[in-house]
Amino acid sequence: MFNKSDFEVFEIPDLAGRLAAVRKTLDPKFDEIAPRIIEILSNEKETYAHVAMHRRRHKNPPPNTWVAFSESKRGYKMMPHVELGFWDDRLFLWLAGLTELKDRKKFVTDLKDNDSLSSHVDSADWQLCGDHTKKNIVPLTNDNYLRLLQRYNQTTKAEFLVGRVWLKDNPIFKDSVALNDSIIQVTRGIAPLYQILNK
Repeated sequence: MFNKSDFEVFEIPDLAGRLAAVRKTLDPKFDEIAPRIIEILSNEKETYAHVAMHRRRHKNPPPNTWVAFSESKRGYKMMPHVELGFWDDRLFLWLAGLTELKDRKKFVTDLKDNDSLSSHVDSADWQLCGDHTKKNIVPLTNDNYLRLLQRYNQTTKAEFLVGRVWLKDNPIFKDSVALNDSIIQVTRGIAPLYQILNK
């Protein structure tokens, strides 16, 4: 499925060319893995996949692309969701609460009260992010977790994302089966929280 050559789409400098490459190369792979992720995330409610369309792009090519998973057919930004996608130098998988989320208080309370991520705290493989439009990440430690949650609760423009990033130079991109297994493993790790947040 995913491999290192997928990053080549971001070397195309023009909007039309890059979008065409995303549609040809990455979107079919998102469509291929989506049913497996949906199976893991779905519990009492159905989960839907939303492949990025980049409809607001009229001049500059997209710096990243993704598929998001939520319990709404219409969208995902206003609710807790999962995002799997690419920047030019990394693959990411996040459980996300964005600025548009309707109920931040519930989101923050649920994350503070649940310990399903405890086995991943201080793991070198898990990270946090405070803005889905930027690449900045920090390790998943207890202090970072609580700090970003507090910021998300108190700052309008803050966001909260937890999951994993695979950098482009990671040897795992030479083994698509191992990478797929790793994606599924992380999905299983965030699924309990995704389900709690969407109750």
